[in-house]
Amino acid sequence: MPNFNRNRLGKAVGSTSTLAPRSRRISGGKTVQANWKGSVPFVASGGTTSTASGYKYHYYSSSGNFIVTGSSSVDVYLIAGGGNGSGGAGGGAGGVIAWQSVVVSEETVALTVGAAQTDSTFPAAAGTITAVKGGTNSIGGSGSAQVWSAGYAGTSGQGNRGGNGTFGATDPERNTGGGGGSGSAGADTSSGGGAGGSGTSITGTDLATILGVNTIAGGGGSTGNQYGNVSAGGGGSGGGGAGQTYTVGNNATGIGSGGGGGVGGQGTGSAGALVVRYLV
Repeated sequence: MPNFNRNRLGKAVGSTSTLAPRSRRISGGKTVQANWKGSVPFVASGGTTSTASGYKYHYYSSSGNFIVTGSSSVDVYLIAGGGNGSGGAGGGAGGVIAWQSVVVSEETVALTVGAAQTDSTFPAAAGTITAVKGGTNSIGGSGSAQVWSAGYAGTSGQGNRGGNGTFGATDPERNTGGGGGSGSAGADTSSGGGAGGSGTSITGTDLATILGVNTIAGGGGSTGNQYGNVSAGGGGSGGGGAGQTYTVGNNATGIGSGGGGGVGGQGTGSAGALVVRYLV
């Protein structure tokens, strides 16, 4: 899974391209050196901006534009929207991608930040980067749980599978695995609801400060069993919603997390986010 530790992310290229110094002669025969700027200085706008640890960050909690003058290489972090719970099964967390050294140049990037059950995208010259939405009774960035059977798969490099339930159980909706999280698979179960998979920890990083959470993209818990046990959503502050026995599963909290499953109805996944950063 992506490592959000800022000391391990690699460096983006410099933000201004400068050609080799040129010599020129002025009156009196004296030769001086003059730097000639061969390209427009890199300037970017859009989102909510902040500066930390030598980087400028642009944070998006909803879709918008990243507007570029000049050229540079940036790091992009995408979190897709989480999946909803479904029929007692917890929703999967949205996919998480940490993509380094994306070249942007003299353009307006129309980026997408996924609401629940929606991808997050960042179009780039080398191809659009897509974080896949969390599963809702389906595969996804992280897969959802599935009543009666094995949980759905996650997307490689973005998330994990949903937990396995009990095939042929007397109360299948109350014996279902949890939704997958970006940090781990949803819990398997043979009795009662499974807990959602854990999210990805970003504790102690600039990203945690910018997003306002310590964990992202936890999976949703599935419904409790017939005795009233209720599974919790995974992921801490990025946790998915808990399952509920006879009522609607809880909505997800945090960023990119899956909703809880409930016999009485589904919980809703939470929206994703997108962050762009570069050296300043």
